[in-house]
Amino acid sequence: MSTIPAHHATLISLLTSLYSILIDQQYTPAITLISPPHPAFLIDIPAASEANITNPDLLTLLLHLSYLITSIEIPLTYETLPLVYTNTAFDPSASADAFDFARDPACQDRTDLIPPGMLVLTRAHNGGETLLYELDTRRIRVWNHFLDEGDDWRGTRAWDIEDEGNPLVGWIRKWIGLECVLMPNGGGGWRFVEFEGPPVAAETSESEK
Repeated sequence: MSTIPAHHATLISLLTSLYSILIDQQYTPAITLISPPHPAFLIDIPAASEANITNPDLLTLLLHLSYLITSIEIPLTYETLPLVYTNTAFDPSASADAFDFARDPACQDRTDLIPPGMLVLTRAHNGGETLLYELDTRRIRVWNHFLDEGDDWRGTRAWDIEDEGNPLVGWIRKWIGLECVLMPNGGGGWRFVEFEGPPVAAETSESEK
């Protein structure tokens, strides 16, 4: 697998920035951010082939993405989790599981939704969002197959990865602006909470002055 082309550097940088913010805000330790490049043996190539994910540029890109590897789920947005394409100490079959999900992210028992040159970056639970990146055009999309009309990502808006209005930049800005936070879910994990705007401090009452 060759060195990653420089034209994917923006995607790599944005993902790393997003994960670093979660670490800076102390939702997960710094040790959970695994920086590239990754050893090729951590990618389950047979699982990728079985999922019909054989694009060599995509497989190379996977070795050059940062991953947030934790024992608990860290939501990026509501019911939206980072997808890890390398095997980990927590989950030796993480790579195979990720490829299986990427083949059919809408869980519709379909294998025709995701073309060979598209990378699935997040795992969506009920109501969550699937982040999609097109390698050839370097465009990024957010697809919520639970809420969007129809069952196909092709109806969603595509943003150039260099566009400062793209959805991944939007997620980063929300975290930086404290427009979203993670709260304990009572089971040892986190739940995502989003505000209409940056949270404001409660006014001090007269009795507290």
